[in-house]
This record gives sequence, structure tokens and C-alpha cells, in this order.
Amino acid sequence: MGSHPADYILDFHDFDAFVDENAFVPHANCFIPGHYEDQSSSSGPTTTQNKVKHSSDLGAFSHKLLPPSNNPYCRNIDKIDLGTQLPEEFSWRDRGILGMPRDQAACGSCWAQAAGKAITSQLSLHYNRYVEASVQQIVDCTWEWAENFTNKACMGGNSYSAYRQFHNMGINISTEEEYPYLGIGGQCSSYRNVNPDVEYRIKTGVGRVIGCLQFTTESSSYEDKKNLIKAALYKYGPLVVLIKVTGSEFGILGSQVYDDKHCMPDASSGTNHAVTLSGWTKDAWEIQNSWSDLWGDKGYGYISYNHDCGISEEPIVPLLEFDD
Repeated sequence: MGSHPADYILDFHDFDAFVDENAFVPHANCFIPGHYEDQSSSSGPTTTQNKVKHSSDLGAFSHKLLPPSNNPYCRNIDKIDLGTQLPEEFSWRDRGILGMPRDQAACGSCWAQAAGKAITSQLSLHYNRYVEASVQQIVDCTWEWAENFTNKACMGGNSYSAYRQFHNMGINISTEEEYPYLGIGGQCSSYRNVNPDVEYRIKTGVGRVIGCLQFTTESSSYEDKKNLIKAALYKYGPLVVLIKVTGSEFGILGSQVYDDKHCMPDASSGTNHAVTLSGWTKDAWEIQNSWSDLWGDKGYGYISYNHDCGISEEPIVPLLEFDD
């Protein structure tokens, strides 16, 4: 069974009929789920049954990679002194703070999924138990159209923009149980009077975003970049990273290391997917994706240091405050 952290409005496996794929053509900044003809696009694994796409066939938001110096919100950290040597391999995967890989369904919400996983990790580390942040709250409550800040729910967005909106609007973080994922964009429940109980829970919350940190260095040495990110990952917890996905190999990735020389972002192509950086091995970064546990190694993937698809360009982590 694949992982499905919430009940969605539609489960395409319930329909034993042809589904018109044209109905799933999203905004220009989102790609058609399951299609790889455009090598600049990113989508989830294809498990077609009677031409019906699996709910984990995804569209991913494609946007131009912002140079680290142009990130308009997160405070940059270019040096971390841990006072200890980093291990050769490390992972947050089985430490009880990430939870199972999510399934974003037919919604280009990778930016919100990755942002939510990083918040979940910070909550879980603080409370010393697993506390899952609501991804739907991020999708619904951070709509924004502005230069360098563009969030459009299932039509794509930026994780740092979501953190900025949470901070500026004083939104209290709700849990997945209180505000479950629907796989569609909607109106922020904290502004509605539809359900007073939900209103109250959202106002109390489990914490608040007060900022974010970005880990980049001006050094041109990849080894320097890699060591900085490893130190950040080790000290702060799982990070949000942007990657460029090309070709169908990523969609059908298993436990092997993904090493594609074409996946490196540049000024013209940028990145098109957000994931959670969860660890590293001797040869690769470990990521948790949001394409269910049917993808990769039970929802995790490994991307080579040789061609890291943009992981080293702009990793971020949210800063939270708590009432306890």
C-alpha cells in the first residue's frame, strides 16, 4: 500500500474508466502530471491503470532559481562550527521527526509539502514527539502575488514565501489532524467562521514561524558548500531544498543513486520541484519526496554529489517559537 496521509476528495483508482488528461493541464507554471516529453518538467511516478493516473502523478511548480543573495526573506548563514566531526553518513529518516512520505496528489503543492515537513521536524524536535504540521493550512493561507513572493496553492509557490506569510500574518501553526490535506487550494480557515472549533484550534496552534535560515556560501568549492549544508542538516534538522528534475528516470527511481548531468539548474532553466533534505551517504544526498512511499526507496531518494540537481544552491529551515 502507498502512503496516503489524508483522505482526498477524489481517488482516481475509484474510477474504472478513461480520464481525460486534458482536464489536468494546470497553470503554465505547473506541468502535466506524469508527462516527460518536456525535459524541463517534473512529475511523479506513472502507474497507469486503464489510462487512469495514480494519485501520486504530480505536477511540480517550475520557477527560476533565485541566486542566494537575492533571497528576500531568509537570513543567510555561511559558517557553522559544530565543534565535532561530521559522520560519514547521517539520516533523520528513522528518528521519529519526519513521519511517512506524503502524497501531494494531483496538486502542485511540493513547495508546501517541503515547507510543512520542515515545520513538522522542528515541532517534533521541540516537543520530543511526532507533531505533524498541516500542509493544507500552508496551501490555503499563504496566497501571494508579489515580486519574488508567489504562492498559488496547487499552481506552485515558494517555501520561504510561505514562511514569510505565516510570520507577517501571525498565523499559528495547526496540525494535520486539525486541518487535513485535501489536495486543492482553498480559503484560509483561520479567516472563516464555518467551524468554530477549527477556528479556535488554529488560533491556539502548536507554534509560530518567526523567520527562516538559508545556508549558502560565496565559496566556489562544492566541498565547502557540501560541508556547510551537512552541518546545517546535522544541527538544525531536515531542510527544504529546490531541485531540477529532468527525464522519466527520476519518476521511476528506486533505491539507486540518481546521477543525471542534465539536472543541474542554471539561470535559464532554474528549478521545478521542492523536496525535504533528510540526510547524506558517502556518495549522495538523501531526500524525502512528496510522491507517496510508492516512489523511490519507500518515498526517499538519493541524489549524487556529482550532479546534485540544485540541492546545494538554496537550502532553508524555518525558525519557530513556542508558548511552552
